[in-house]
Amino acid sequence: MSSKFLLLSFITAATFCGVANAQSDQGTNNAPVVHSKKEVRAQNRALEKKVRHALTASKQLNSSDIRIIAKNGKVALEGDVPDPTQIQLAGDVATKVSGVSSVQNNLTVREEGN
Repeated sequence: MSSKFLLLSFITAATFCGVANAQSDQGTNNAPVVHSKKEVRAQNRALEKKVRHALTASKQLNSSDIRIIAKNGKVALEGDVPDPTQIQLAGDVATKVSGVSSVQNNLTVREEGN
């Protein structure tokens, strides 16, 4: 009888410690998540790729001379487009991409003959 009591006590204690530990781990989830430089670069490249895909999917936009730079959700568009309406269109398309927090639109109108 005492071995059953001892086993039951051990199981109860182990369960309690596991619950207490899980609760204390949940309390630390409010701390900011620190990513390695490699992870941050991969996230930035993935966001650049998503924005590039959205720009090329837009039928009215010539995105062949647009460069995309992403850093922590902030996206910069650089390069040139054939006409002024495409500057606004590119910014609008980039803003709608999931993960983009802001867009800095540095696009210019391409000069004639270039």
